[in-house]
Order: sequence, then structure tokens, then C-alpha cells
Amino acid sequence: MIVKQFFAYSTGQVAVAGVVGTTAADTIIIGADAPFELQYLAFSVEQASLLIFNWAGLVQIDDSGAGRTFFDQPVPINCIAGTGAQPFVMLTPRLVQANSSLTVTFTNRVAVASLVDLVLIGYKLIKG
Repeated sequence: MIVKQFFAYSTGQVAVAGVVGTTAADTIIIGADAPFELQYLAFSVEQASLLIFNWAGLVQIDDSGAGRTFFDQPVPINCIAGTGAQPFVMLTPRLVQANSSLTVTFTNRVAVASLVDLVLIGYKLIKG
């Protein structure tokens, strides 16, 4: 029997320099205790201590466990992640294996420094 336990993984705040084309990345380590079923994506961006809801940056997620990226190329974050109040609902949940590393890379497309946080919301699939 598999028990679904609500869980969220986050990049934490990633500092992206205020230069167009600059990239910054963080790695999320999926716990060894259970695979993760990703169902929602949410993001937060701060610029000069203000919360920004329409950031022009790009995001790519590289899944080491599956050996592939989430997207064919970096995509506008607004197209694939919502806000905490209204996260992006994935049409089909994505399974991420236990012990996988997800490298999340952000690309700035504006000349303003940003603090970006991406949250992966879903369930740990625990054998019970």
C-alpha cells in the first residue's frame, strides 16, 4: 500500500544578478525515504524588497534521476508556475525518484537583480 503524504520542496531564494542573460541555479535533493509526485508549481520573486508577480525570467529543471530536463528549453516562469495563492496545476503529475537531484536554473531577462524561489508541491509516496 502506498500512502500519499503532502510535501513541498523548494529552491529557497536564489539570487539572480541584474544583468540580462545571467543565470543562477540551485539543486533540490529529493529525500531518500520516498519518491515524490509533483502536482503543482509556484514561484516567488523579489526585486528591491518588493514582491513581483510577473517576472520575465526563464526556468529549466534538470532531473538527474530520470536523466532528462523538464522542458525542451528554458521557459518563461510565468508559463509554468503560478503564485502561492494560485499555483500552476500540472495536467499529469510527474514522478521524481527518491534520491534524485533536481537542478533548477533561472535566467534573468531584465536588468534588475532578483531573488527567485520555486516551490514544487505534491506528495511523498510512502510505502505503508
